[in-house]
Amino acid sequence: MLAIFAGPISILIARLKTDSLILLILKRVFQSLFIFAGTVIGGFFLMTRSMQIEIRLIGLISISLCYIGVRNEYFPSFKILERLGIKSRTRTEHGPVKKFKLGGRSNGKDGHGPGGQH
Repeated sequence: MLAIFAGPISILIARLKTDSLILLILKRVFQSLFIFAGTVIGGFFLMTRSMQIEIRLIGLISISLCYIGVRNEYFPSFKILERLGIKSRTRTEHGPVKKFKLGGRSNGKDGHGPGGQH
């Protein structure tokens, strides 16, 4: 159970925002305990040869979710896809990706229409 729930709990703990130094230290202590336990148990499940493939998959998922929890807490501005050169689709040059309303008309801020014809 700890291998399954350690990663999601660490991600939820990383989402908690606090301005108090004492609460920040407590948050990081509890998160590090969950991350350590999830990584150790997930690594044990992943590296033991006598385990079934489903249990090994649980170990791999546990390690991956613990990594996401660590990254969200300590490196929130680290973007893997942007470092690989892949840009986000939500930030287009002419507005949001969904450009038209249901009536088929432009909202005027997407580069289409009188303002975008220059």
